Amino acid sequence: MPKLVKIISYCLNPNHYHLLLEQKQEKGITSFMHKLGTSYTKYFNAKNNRSGSLFQGSYKSVPIKTDAQLFYISAYINGNPEIHPVR
Repeated sequence: MPKLVKIISYCLNPNHYHLLLEQKQEKGITSFMHKLGTSYTKYFNAKNNRSGSLFQGSYKSVPIKTDAQLFYISAYINGNPEIHPVR
């Protein structure tokens, strides 16, 4: 199966996550996010004996057009644990 995306950077927080992805094929990010959300929801619901959705709304994406934007987003994601510390 061809790769949908390449994961460049990520941050997993207790209540949200951030991903920096490189799309490897047309609509790759859309397909990847759908698969990720669906499979994690099924896992979580089975583990916790519950049903229904976990996430409010759909994911947000922003195309990166410049090196400066890429560096900023990468720094934001990598610094996110300090921005949203676990308490």
